[in-house]
Amino acid sequence: MRLQIGEKLREQKAMPLIEDRVQRMAVYLMIGFFAFMLVCTIISRVSHSFTTAHVSVASMTGKTLMNRAEMEGIIHASAEKGISLPDGLKAVSVNAGKGKSVEKGEALIEFDVPAVEERIKKLEEEIRILNLRIDLSANNGGNDVIEAQRKLVDAQKAYERIAAKYARTEERLKEDYTKLEETLADAEKNLMNKAESLVKEARENLQNVREDAEDAIRAAEQALDEESEHLDDSEDNYQQAFETYEQAKEELDMANQRVSEIKEAIAGKQPDDATDYTEELKEAEEERSIAQKAFNQAQKELSKADYTSSSYDRADDDLDSIKRRWKRKIDKAKDALYKAEIVLEAVREGKDFSTESAVNEAQAAIDTAREALNRARRESEDNQYSEEEELYAAGRAVETAQAALEDARRQAEVLQKEGEIDRITCESERSDKEKSRAALQEILDHGGCLLAPAPGTVVRTLERGDKTKEGEDAVILSSADRGFVFEGKLDKDSARRFSAGDKGELYYKLDGSTQKADVEIHSISTPDESDQVLVTAVLPEGGYTSGMQAQLFLSTKSETYQNCLPLTALRSDSGGDHVFVLRRQSSVLGTEWVIARVDITVKERDSQMMYVDGALTYSDQVVISSNKIISEGDRVRIEN
Repeated sequence: MRLQIGEKLREQKAMPLIEDRVQRMAVYLMIGFFAFMLVCTIISRVSHSFTTAHVSVASMTGKTLMNRAEMEGIIHASAEKGISLPDGLKAVSVNAGKGKSVEKGEALIEFDVPAVEERIKKLEEEIRILNLRIDLSANNGGNDVIEAQRKLVDAQKAYERIAAKYARTEERLKEDYTKLEETLADAEKNLMNKAESLVKEARENLQNVREDAEDAIRAAEQALDEESEHLDDSEDNYQQAFETYEQAKEELDMANQRVSEIKEAIAGKQPDDATDYTEELKEAEEERSIAQKAFNQAQKELSKADYTSSSYDRADDDLDSIKRRWKRKIDKAKDALYKAEIVLEAVREGKDFSTESAVNEAQAAIDTAREALNRARRESEDNQYSEEEELYAAGRAVETAQAALEDARRQAEVLQKEGEIDRITCESERSDKEKSRAALQEILDHGGCLLAPAPGTVVRTLERGDKTKEGEDAVILSSADRGFVFEGKLDKDSARRFSAGDKGELYYKLDGSTQKADVEIHSISTPDESDQVLVTAVLPEGGYTSGMQAQLFLSTKSETYQNCLPLTALRSDSGGDHVFVLRRQSSVLGTEWVIARVDITVKERDSQMMYVDGALTYSDQVVISSNKIISEGDRVRIEN
């Protein structure tokens, strides 16, 4: 009994101990669970922090953009004088090459004296021929008037003969009638043959003109293709020389930098520093000397590699001119064929076409034959024709001759005017030839040497052994008394931001040092085939020479635009230009920033900012940079 009571007492004492231990374990487990959740949360946030991109943002604001452009170009004199000479003169020697400065009266080129004398002799013969043509032009149309007067006299004599020979027999009239019918038939047949021959000749002439036009145009197109290939080769040579020049310039700058660094090290050398820079400085100066020679050679080669499209442009202009000239000839041949066909149709229908000279004589023969035939028919049908009737017919012949005389006189007036035009044309041609003869005589008087007409610089000249060509200047001189201009090319998109009057800075080399000049744009041309425009700037007074290379830097401020963003915000893909904008989004982790795409149109830009148009507001936060690659829908964090 006591034992049972003791056990119960022990059990009652143990129960609180067990309950306390269970409670402590539950507390420990709960604490561990929350600690585990805290660790997981921290790990999750740290992981989210590492995987989420950090971005910088900006909003639209008002800005003034700065438009800048840079171009390479050439300085040359604003006035040039070309010296043209007759075709075919051979240059024996060239005394003043390209780029040389000459004074008035200085010998430029020496020509072959016998060739000059022969050319003068030929010009004098051509001038004599032109003088004869001028004399002949004063007598056009006079012979036709004399012939018409003679026909009028003959008609008047015929009228008198008809009056004297009125008495004819009926048999003679019948014989005359038969002969006149035959004459009329022959005249009508001859008229048809002439009209058909006129059409045939016009068709053959049109075919020949078309064939000649095709040959001429084909030759001009071939010449244009050859000039195009030559222009491409010149451009390639220039590009290669320019790349060599840039590389030599970079190497020279590096060599100068190294020499400067060594000299700075020597200048900053402490008294206790035993370092000897003598050999290193000597090597650096030798490298700089070598780099300077290479740069000078590259610069020389670049100046030689300059190219122009003048030959190509002339070939293109020649092609257009040939096409227009042969089109006019074809149109003229077509018009002649059309007129000939009208004449033939008129002949077949019996219409009047007395103004057509090609068939006028045949028509006149038919009219004469018909008139005589009618007269004979009347005489044969009624032998009672009176003398007055025949005299009336003869009088009509006299009137016709008088009308022909008036026509001849009017035609003589027209021919006289045409002769005056021919005279003026010949006198103009004679004047040109006399000027050429005078220029050649001046060369001959100076022992075959062409002298400079004014002081200047030789821009272009013949080479030894070359021959002068018609329409091309033998020598071009630039005159520095009217100042200098800069010419360079700029792409169309950059050029549209500038206009005449805008200021710029010009940099050029003079005596080995870089010079600067403030210039003003004088003109901007329209774009060419490659969307390049020619920019011309007038230079202030300075020590320039024609052909100098120069760089022009332009900068202008735009108006103040309100919708401006940093240029780093611009993104582009196949869908066009766009920006990334931040949008708020709620999730289990709270409120987050998510990337959204907004399409824009860039209206204007400079090196840092852009003026845009799109569905943006001034409160939108636009991404301008990111530490990771981002795309639409990504979650991001904003950097502080």
